[in-house]
Amino acid sequence: MAAKAQAKAGNSGVARTLLEQSIAAGWSSRAYLEQSDSLAPLLQSPSLAQLVKSLPEYPAVVQEPVAFDSKVGWTACGWPGQSLQAGVPYLLSCMLSVVHPRGSSLEQATKVLKTASKSDATFPEAAFWFTYTRDARTEPRFPQLANALLWLNKAGHEAEIIHSAMPVSKSGACVGLMLGTADISLGDRRWHFVPGAIAENLTSLSARFDTAAQTKITELLHAGAAMTCGPVFEPYNLPFKFPSAIMYGYYGSGVSAIEAFYLSVTCPYQLLIVGDPLAQPYAQTPTDWIGIKVDPSDSNHRRVEFSRQTLPLGTQATEARVIEIYVEGKLVRVTPAAKRIEMGLPQEVAGSLEVRSVLIAGGPIRPRVSHSEWLSIGDDSFLPAAEVMPGEQTVSVRCGGATQIDLMHHGELVRSVQGDRGEVSLDRQELGAGPLRVRPIAVVEGRRIPGRAIRVNDGD
Repeated sequence: MAAKAQAKAGNSGVARTLLEQSIAAGWSSRAYLEQSDSLAPLLQSPSLAQLVKSLPEYPAVVQEPVAFDSKVGWTACGWPGQSLQAGVPYLLSCMLSVVHPRGSSLEQATKVLKTASKSDATFPEAAFWFTYTRDARTEPRFPQLANALLWLNKAGHEAEIIHSAMPVSKSGACVGLMLGTADISLGDRRWHFVPGAIAENLTSLSARFDTAAQTKITELLHAGAAMTCGPVFEPYNLPFKFPSAIMYGYYGSGVSAIEAFYLSVTCPYQLLIVGDPLAQPYAQTPTDWIGIKVDPSDSNHRRVEFSRQTLPLGTQATEARVIEIYVEGKLVRVTPAAKRIEMGLPQEVAGSLEVRSVLIAGGPIRPRVSHSEWLSIGDDSFLPAAEVMPGEQTVSVRCGGATQIDLMHHGELVRSVQGDRGEVSLDRQELGAGPLRVRPIAVVEGRRIPGRAIRVNDGD
């Protein structure tokens, strides 16, 4: 307000200084500055223009969405800090499905995840609907709807309030549905969920699978939603135990499904979140591509090259700012998004290694995309290999010069083979159904040399 008064008085230099101080102190509304008759002319200043560009474009009605990160601690007031020491780190968790007589069959569960996995960055033209009936299940969240509608409309999404327990009068595509009813009827409807849609329902027993009372959350997944949630115990009529309506605004802004849920639930301890956590249909991910290879001029085969190729940016893409490099799933380097990066590996490292690069865009949401390659490091003559035997749940392993070969599954030993070759039968009762990812690790001259992981299907 002081900057505004100084600008009206013609003291533009003082006004600019006050605005810079305001932004440094936490002012976050870009729209207010740009729409102010007295302040907007000041934004032509190069220093102020850069500051204002860093402010979020979202309406300043709620906290802007922020990406979760294992290296970030969240403060008691709900803001991310600059390090783990600044607050509490969060491990975002959910269930992929609930296979239960009152939940999903295994076939239904896999269908939901397969459909959701194809939704990333598809930017579906679909609506967000919020039901309101003056029922005790819709009343608690009604005051939140205005902010959600404002946010979604600002982002260019179609969003509206439906004055019925279900959107029975609607047709077309839905990407977000907020309900508040004990019983849901999804069989006879003229609308459909698009891949990557999220939906949830404020009611007491939707995640209690030991009772037949009330419609279970899995019915929303069967209807086409990628993620949903419900309470596992009577939550009483307390809205902070359920997602706030702004969750749909966050999701439409590009965060992943699991981030949208955790950003908008104050007390998630009674909530079961189910579905594909990584679905992100509105993610503006970097379009760059990274090539990963062993430097052919390195006679020791221990220098890895990363080459970034900038592809034409589409209207829904963002520029990469940071590259994270992982070797065998461990973060080993964080670097600005350079065109070319070289990385040397220690002398003792050898074998087939999975090397992954992650391109991360700027901004608070930090959308990311990853590329991975299997690289042969060190002496190629000692690389273990594994192969699935035709039509069987048996894996053949071999490695010249090995005294022992261990077959591993997610870091745990399945069985050891003595010598330089052998076969391992997989016990599905022990390892589970579905595709398995197994990997040979050979013992050569006292050193453990990893091979490349392979996929073993269960024959279905």
